[in-house]
Amino acid sequence: MRVFQRQDDVVIEGISHFDIDQTFSCGQCFRFDRQEDGGYTGVAFNHILSIRQEGDTVTLAHTNLDEYHQVWERYLDIGRDYSTVIKRLDQDEHIRAATAFGSGIRILAQEPFECLVSFLLSQNNSIPNIRRVVGRICRTYGTKLAEGYFAFPTPQQLGRADEKALADLRCGYRAGYIAQAVANVLDGSFDLDIGHLSTEELRRRLMSLKGVGRKVADCIALFGYQKIDVFPTDVWVKKAMRELYQVEGNEIDSFSSRYFGKYRGLAQQYLFYHMRCGI
Repeated sequence: MRVFQRQDDVVIEGISHFDIDQTFSCGQCFRFDRQEDGGYTGVAFNHILSIRQEGDTVTLAHTNLDEYHQVWERYLDIGRDYSTVIKRLDQDEHIRAATAFGSGIRILAQEPFECLVSFLLSQNNSIPNIRRVVGRICRTYGTKLAEGYFAFPTPQQLGRADEKALADLRCGYRAGYIAQAVANVLDGSFDLDIGHLSTEELRRRLMSLKGVGRKVADCIALFGYQKIDVFPTDVWVKKAMRELYQVEGNEIDSFSSRYFGKYRGLAQQYLFYHMRCGI
């Protein structure tokens, strides 16, 4: 793999196991939109990114190598060896089919506060609706970066919204959860800087927030803190585990830990994407 500057773009040449369609459409983030040319444009960490792909060449438009190394290299999980991950996971026909179908998925390293709010919104909600509501939150409370593009609001900015204001943005019953989480961040009773904690302790801290159950906590741990040893279990993953592995209920956690090991968070994403989009 080679990374280099070409005029106003950064080019990643010879990258494997990276597909922008799979990565931005698999339900892990809600701020990147597909463009008519097949590329994606969105916002992360207060930066606008336009990204397109031709084969094993990925182009990041209107950026430079400094910004790439400071923001996009980690955000796009460029440093992880996904070939090794897939080799470790591919131990039966079911997971082999899932990793083959979603072999280009990368786990994005998202900003923890954005991830917290986004996955509070995800409860009993569809991906298109989550995207719409997150967009309204950003347009209403976030800093404008360019015409049509807004940063995700900081806790201080979103703290201007009470539960009613969030409900008016169509957050539904989740408005109260978000308002309370923001208040907890602002008063210091919840610290966002918890990525150094063990997975178990990080999950426990997240679940101390109102409205954060095991599934939401594990999504935030995976996508906001890169804890790839969690196994978020939604309806699609439950379906996969029941139909493919004959495992249900409380057995899913112990089975996934034993069977998929330290990469079970990635196994979950492959199974989710395959069950939702491929089978």
